[in-house]
Amino acid sequence: MGGVTSDDLGADDSVVASCDTDGITTAFVSVFAGGEYKVDKVTVSGVNNTCDGQAIQVTLSGTAGSLEEVSTTVPTAAATSQTIEFGNTTAAGSVTGVHVVISG
Repeated sequence: MGGVTSDDLGADDSVVASCDTDGITTAFVSVFAGGEYKVDKVTVSGVNNTCDGQAIQVTLSGTAGSLEEVSTTVPTAAATSQTIEFGNTTAAGSVTGVHVVISG
């Protein structure tokens, strides 16, 4: 794997057959809130245009399982990245993985 790198937070997964067969990347934005850093946004990049209009689900996971999940739709047009807004409720330090599912 080795696709995502970060000094503070990162995750990686492998590609499963879908509308995007060459993989995607993720990047996190955190904010300092309530005395700790929390996940604010996750940007999913490298999404093929064949995925336009399909459902996208981004799940943050930790050692105990799923921490927070956001679902929306892949935008249409020529956009190849999408920023998913999270609710600043998940501590960045507790995130051990990110899972992205794009489905029709």
